[in-house]
Amino acid sequence: MWMLKGKRAEITNVQQINYLLAQVDLLSELVVLYLEQGSLAEEMVIEEQIKFGEARGQKSLVIAAKRNANLANLTYLQAAGTYQKIVIDYKAAIDQLYK
Repeated sequence: MWMLKGKRAEITNVQQINYLLAQVDLLSELVVLYLEQGSLAEEMVIEEQIKFGEARGQKSLVIAAKRNANLANLTYLQAAGTYQKIVIDYKAAIDQLYK
């Protein structure tokens, strides 16, 4: 009976590890995409500032570009934080499996 419970716990741990590994893969791709999105948003801010400085743009567009860049950076930071948490959970699950 004890062996059966131990085997079930091991299967559950393996399933959790596989799930977390899939999460790590997905989040690593998302973090890269969000980082690129943030870079593009920062470029847009610079572009809008140049247009405004040359009297070819509006201040509201500069503000909107800065807001978009801030949101892109926030999204990146949230995804990076979630990625770190999932990596820690994954390592804990691996440790639990080999205990």
